[in-house]
Amino acid sequence: MPKAAALAAIQVPKEIFSLKNNNVRKAVSSGLMLITTSLALSAVGIFFSSLLKRTLASTVLAYAVSFFTVAGLPLLLMLLITIASPLVALLFMDSSGNLSPLTAVLVVVIGWVLVSSNPLIAALTTEAMLFDGQSPWVYQVPLPSNAPFAGLTDLPVPSPWIAYVVGYLLLSLVLIWASVRLVRQPEV
Repeated sequence: MPKAAALAAIQVPKEIFSLKNNNVRKAVSSGLMLITTSLALSAVGIFFSSLLKRTLASTVLAYAVSFFTVAGLPLLLMLLITIASPLVALLFMDSSGNLSPLTAVLVVVIGWVLVSSNPLIAALTTEAMLFDGQSPWVYQVPLPSNAPFAGLTDLPVPSPWIAYVVGYLLLSLVLIWASVRLVRQPEV
């Protein structure tokens, strides 16, 4: 499966360059995200194979983590947003309905980390950003007008595809390192 995903990533630029309305930035970001996702899910499979003795158990766990990453996490995020929105309003808004600047920044940062943690949401958010004319590297998240933070009305955050690629590459490295440590034979 990972080989097929890597081959599909190679085909992405060819298809995008043939379309007149798309550009190189979309090709690079989508290709890197696809390759990173393939590497991360492969690292998950290798980790579970090195952690567990049974092939069936490691395969089931690898598929479960892959499914949760792609489909379960967005559902969990929607549930979390549904529950957290009233709680944030109840706990952190003053009587006039305003957020403090620090709370507004924390909500934006936590939301951005969650957006950048899922391949589908990160890709769709990046596409929306580029369609909106934003930079492919930094996104300006508007803060509430009553809560400027350190004089900023927009909070600059890295583009979700960048945070996704960096985060999942780090996760891949950690999982591969842990897998090597798990299967290393003790010297006799």
